[in-house]
Amino acid sequence: MLSGWQTVALSLGAAFLTGSFALLVAWLNVRAQRREQLRVRRVEAASDYSKRFVAASDAVRYALDHRDDSAAADNAPYLAGEVTELLGPLSLLFGSRSGSDEAARAAFGQLRRAGAAVKAGDYDGAEQSLADSEASRERFEAAVLKAVG
Repeated sequence: MLSGWQTVALSLGAAFLTGSFALLVAWLNVRAQRREQLRVRRVEAASDYSKRFVAASDAVRYALDHRDDSAAADNAPYLAGEVTELLGPLSLLFGSRSGSDEAARAAFGQLRRAGAAVKAGDYDGAEQSLADSEASRERFEAAVLKAVG
């Protein structure tokens, strides 16, 4: 049989352990939720970038396929430029020196060159830049999948 002070000490010890485990579980839950929120934000930013990139790439492809359409050639660089605003969130969420950020910036640069080449009438240069931009976009998406995996 335990004495009074032993019972109190045992009760306080049990209460301390229970409280400590409750705090640890709460801390781990908050940490897991933050990681999941970051993952969701990364996926959303990458998805927005890819959608806008594909639309701009399609505009450049359309201009290449319809060389007699001067409006398409004028729109190609404009639509490629709309991808610019999505680079900032990617840098913030993945890191400015990450593989995802570097591939996204490379793809954007090549797409912008393709749009400018179409407008200038350099269709061979536009074809090459467009192909290079697609390869960089594929690297971007692979890097994103690795980062959020």
